[in-house]
Amino acid sequence: MNITIWKKNIREIVQDIASRESQERAWFGKSEQISSPDELYNSLFDDFLFDAFLASSEVNLSSLQKELGMRLSSSLKEYSPQGQELPSPRKMVRDPSWQKVRDIARAFERSLDH
Repeated sequence: MNITIWKKNIREIVQDIASRESQERAWFGKSEQISSPDELYNSLFDDFLFDAFLASSEVNLSSLQKELGMRLSSSLKEYSPQGQELPSPRKMVRDPSWQKVRDIARAFERSLDH
C-alpha cells in the first residue's frame, strides 16, 4: 500500500473514532455517510491494518506517535475484546469508557500533525 494513502486512511478513521459528533451523525443516520461501531473497528484493524501501520518502519512514526497509536489499539481492543459484541451505538456514544477511547484517538490524531 502507498504510505501516503495509508496514513491518510488511518487519519480519517482515527478522526471518526475521536469525534462524538461524527459518530452521532454516522451511527444515527443524520448524514449521508452511514456507519456503525463495527465498521470503525473493521476499517481500522482489518481494512487498513492499524497494528501493522504502527509497526511499519516505512511509515516513519515518532516514538510518541507509536506510543499513542499502541495505546489507541489497546484501548479499542480492551473496550471490545475479540469475539465480543460491541454495545449498541446509542449506549456506546454515551459510555464514559468509550469517551476515554475517543480521547486517546484525539491525542494520537493530533500527534500525527507533528
